[in-house]
Amino acid sequence: MKLNIVLPWLCVLGLSAGLAAVVVSGQKKDAELAQLRAESGQAQQVRAELEKLQTQTKEQAGKIAELSQGTQELLRLRSEKQQLTRQLQQAQTQAQQAQNQVAQVAQTGTQQLQQLQNENQQLRTVAVQGQQVLQRNACINNLRQLDAAKQQWALEFNKTAGAVPTAQNITPYLPNQVLPVCLAGGGYTLNVVGAAPTCNMPGHILAQ
Repeated sequence: MKLNIVLPWLCVLGLSAGLAAVVVSGQKKDAELAQLRAESGQAQQVRAELEKLQTQTKEQAGKIAELSQGTQELLRLRSEKQQLTRQLQQAQTQAQQAQNQVAQVAQTGTQQLQQLQNENQQLRTVAVQGQQVLQRNACINNLRQLDAAKQQWALEFNKTAGAVPTAQNITPYLPNQVLPVCLAGGGYTLNVVGAAPTCNMPGHILAQ
């Protein structure tokens, strides 16, 4: 009789304990599930941040590649600039050397030209002097011919030393019967028979 009374209560207690255990287990699982959900959310957040970091890393890598390429281009341009600068310096040096050579050649040419001009002037002077000598000698020779013609005319016509011949008088006694002409442009004066003929050009004098 007592067992029949106690047994139901024992069953109730057992069920209550089982139900409580189930409830506790469910609550524990709910807590774990909530924790898992929270961890899943954190994991998704971490994954999103990781993807974001990866994207940023790729962008930074692209920028780094661009910077690296730009740096290489800059280095290449600097190298070209240095090479062009050296070439420009060499060209300036060569131009300066060429300018110096041109100046030297010009100076030498000027000196040679001046020397040639001096020599030419000397040659002209010598030529003028030579021409003057030739003209003077030719004029003196003409004066001799005029004097000889005067003497022949005076001898043939018994003229005294004071007689004054004319050009017509002495022309027949001259070579080719032509009155000579002073090559320097001088004019002749026959004078008297006893005096030598003269030319009005300085230095054109017939020695007695």
